[in-house]
Amino acid sequence: MICKIQNCGKRVLAKGLCSMHYSRLRRDGEIGDSQSVYGAPLSFLFAALKSETDECIIWPFCRNHRGYGHLTVDNEHVAAHRFICEKVNGSSTQETNWALHSCGRGEDGCINPRHIKWGSAKQNAKDRDLHGTSNKGERQGNVKITEVECKKIKQLLLNGLSVSEISVKLEISKPIIYGIKSGKTWSWLS
Repeated sequence: MICKIQNCGKRVLAKGLCSMHYSRLRRDGEIGDSQSVYGAPLSFLFAALKSETDECIIWPFCRNHRGYGHLTVDNEHVAAHRFICEKVNGSSTQETNWALHSCGRGEDGCINPRHIKWGSAKQNAKDRDLHGTSNKGERQGNVKITEVECKKIKQLLLNGLSVSEISVKLEISKPIIYGIKSGKTWSWLS
C-alpha cells in the first residue's frame, strides 16, 4: 500500500501513512504541511513570541541530544531557540552566529525571546562559564581526574615535586600531569 498523503508515494507503515508522516502524526498530533512549521509547535512558537513573561519558556516538543528544542521548517531541522532569535533579532551575521541565552537554560529548552540574542562564540563561552554550563573539568566527557586531584597536582607542582614523582605518588599518568603543568588542561582552575 502507498501512503494516503497526496504525492507522497512511500510505502505504508501504519494508519495508512508512511514512516515520515506517521512519525509527524505521533509527535505533533497532526500530519501538517511538510514545507512549513505546523500544528502545535507553530502555535507554541507564536505564543512564545507574544509572551510578556520573564520566566523561561520551555520547549515541550522534540529536543536534540543536548536538550535544545528543534523542529522542521521548510524540510530543514532548525533549533527552536535560533528560530525565535531570528524572528526577534533578525538574521545572524558571521561574527554573531550564536544564539545566547541570558538565563543559562538553553540546554533545558528555553525559548523565551527575552532571554535570547545573537552573539559570538567567545561571548557564548563566557556565558557558559557565567552560568556554570560549560563542559570544563569534571563535566567533560572524557575526564580522567577530579577537580580535587587537579588542585592537589597543582599544589605538588608548586611545592617543587617533579612530574615523575607526582605520577608515582598519585598514580596518575604523566601526560595528564604535563597537561596541567603546561596549562593546556585545567588552566581555568586556580
